[in-house]
Amino acid sequence: MNAALDFVIGILMKHPLALISLAAAAFGAGFGTAHWLRGIEVMEKEIVIAQERKAFAEARADAAETALEAIITANRKADELARRLADAEAARLKTSKEKDREIARLAKNKPCLGAGLVRVLNDRNQESGISGQLPAPSGLAADADRAAASDTDVALWARDARDRHDECRERIDALRDFFAK
Repeated sequence: MNAALDFVIGILMKHPLALISLAAAAFGAGFGTAHWLRGIEVMEKEIVIAQERKAFAEARADAAETALEAIITANRKADELARRLADAEAARLKTSKEKDREIARLAKNKPCLGAGLVRVLNDRNQESGISGQLPAPSGLAADADRAAASDTDVALWARDARDRHDECRERIDALRDFFAK
């Protein structure tokens, strides 16, 4: 092996241009290899970045699709609850009319609450902050000076109060149903 090395060194000493050529070739090969490896490293990083961007875009698309589905579901639920409330209101109105007919048939329009009690119930109490008269029964105007409230007035007021309570309860139930998981 020493003989081969001595032979190569001998040729290189006799031909200095060959030495320079060999050195340039070795340098070029090393530089080219380093540059090539650096290019591969850059491409690998660009591939990773592209994959991350793709994954992020897919995640955003999935999130947008999920949000859209949630909005569509909420709108359908709201529409159903609105229909349910409208149906309940229509049924309540029909029932109220039927009850009003029965009240008119059964009540004798006899005095039920005396003028003093009607005045107390309708009086505006400025000190306590209570203002306004009690709601008039359906079809009758509130009158603080009326002589008395009849059994018809009280029955209609009670029916109206019940209807308003039922409407409020139905709306609260609808809100609970809407926000239930």
